[in-house]
Amino acid sequence: GAIGVAGMFNCYYVEGNTAAIDGTFAPVEIHGLAGTEWAVFRHRAQDCRLMKRGETLALSLRPLEYELFTASPLLQGVAGAVIAPLGLLEKMNGSCTVQATRFEAPNRFICEMNGGGTAGFWCKTKPRGVLAADKKTAFTFDAVTSLLRVPLADSAAIVTVTIEW
Repeated sequence: GAIGVAGMFNCYYVEGNTAAIDGTFAPVEIHGLAGTEWAVFRHRAQDCRLMKRGETLALSLRPLEYELFTASPLLQGVAGAVIAPLGLLEKMNGSCTVQATRFEAPNRFICEMNGGGTAGFWCKTKPRGVLAADKKTAFTFDAVTSLLRVPLADSAAIVTVTIEW
């Protein structure tokens, strides 16, 4: 699919054993995930990074710990806008909330989503404005991780998020 989710779990538990297991994650491990560069959101760590084909991310998990990864291919607009929708960040499979995406103009991206919570997007640059359901909405942008967070009210209907640069 367009956006993929993978999980790593340390299900081994023996009382008194606190030894961690080490492993790696790569977006290419997600079957059917298109692209050569992805925004990867780690749910427990609550961080976002870019990963290219061939790169791996090292991970260490103590007993009964896990990490979930959402990987979204980068989408490019005509005028240099680059974005990757991640879905609702509080949900384990929040990428399923993304129903449709498109560039409506060179610097305007549309994402149709269902549900409420915090919508996440990786953006190359900070947007100048965000609309949720055609209303200006507050947003946060982390310049270090390029993670854009947009609060969405709970809704049973599809909500259109418009991001403009």
